[in-house]
Amino acid sequence: MRDFRDAKTMAKSLRSALAEDGVAVTASRSLELIARTFGVDTWNILSARIKQAEAPTQQRAPGVDESGLPTRIAQIELGCTDLDAAKQFYCEQLGLPLVGEIADSIFVRCGDVNLIVQRSANPRRGRTVYLSGDGRVREATAALKAAGVVFTQEPRRIARQHQGVDVWLGFFEDPWGNPFGLLANMSPEPA
Repeated sequence: MRDFRDAKTMAKSLRSALAEDGVAVTASRSLELIARTFGVDTWNILSARIKQAEAPTQQRAPGVDESGLPTRIAQIELGCTDLDAAKQFYCEQLGLPLVGEIADSIFVRCGDVNLIVQRSANPRRGRTVYLSGDGRVREATAALKAAGVVFTQEPRRIARQHQGVDVWLGFFEDPWGNPFGLLANMSPEPA
């Protein structure tokens, strides 16, 4: 079924049908006739409505609410003294994909967030970055250990039946002392 957005095609079909009956109509006249069938005074008005209907709707940018406030983290900055060692730790040991590199920084992807690891002679120690091990805390712990990560606190259950799950948490650090947590929501286990 055609609607007003098909007006040009409809005008062309009208013009052809009239020509078959021996009635000559210009292209602009056929557009004006179609505009009138849609209850609009002129082709220019109908054309503007078509453009408005076909224009992409203004969508909210991802990560921004209706008022413009940010609602997601885009990037977290951590410090290091050696970019090659940082690349080895974050990409090889943790298995995070390298997504960019500039003179004094590497960018690795961690879920929906980029970690920017910047080289500095005296890097500031960051706040804890929590990695998710939801549903697989034992497997995640084993995989991190196999990759050479040394836990400063082994993952352990810190809450039972919290909002329907058992919560597990463990900690480790990168080579520059930036703290990481392995946080996992697990199916409840019997006490």
